[in-house]
Amino acid sequence: MAELVTGMLAVTYVSSTQLAALVPASDLAQSGTAQVTVTNPAPGGGTSSTQVFTIMAAIPQFTSSATSVDFGNIALGTSSSAQAITLTNTGTAVLSISGVVASGDFSQTNTCGGRRR
Repeated sequence: MAELVTGMLAVTYVSSTQLAALVPASDLAQSGTAQVTVTNPAPGGGTSSTQVFTIMAAIPQFTSSATSVDFGNIALGTSSSAQAITLTNTGTAVLSISGVVASGDFSQTNTCGGRRR
């Protein structure tokens, strides 16, 4: 068994120098460190020295193909041609887009999905 700060984890023997453990996502949600020890049952077992496990939480981040768009002079009551902006998820987690908002006296339509990797 391996013990992470949050409790015991079942492990699988891989080799004389490696074990594998399935760590719940909730234990990996925040960046930081956790102390890990491995215990083998008696007789002949024991507890390993503590090892530090570094946790790097998944973070959504994005880049945009443009910071603004220029629609030029458009007559009142008409629609402009489409202007595309591409958002690229450069992070390590799902990027959720809940909506697109136009500022000023404008409206917008979009073909944005919801969650993208």
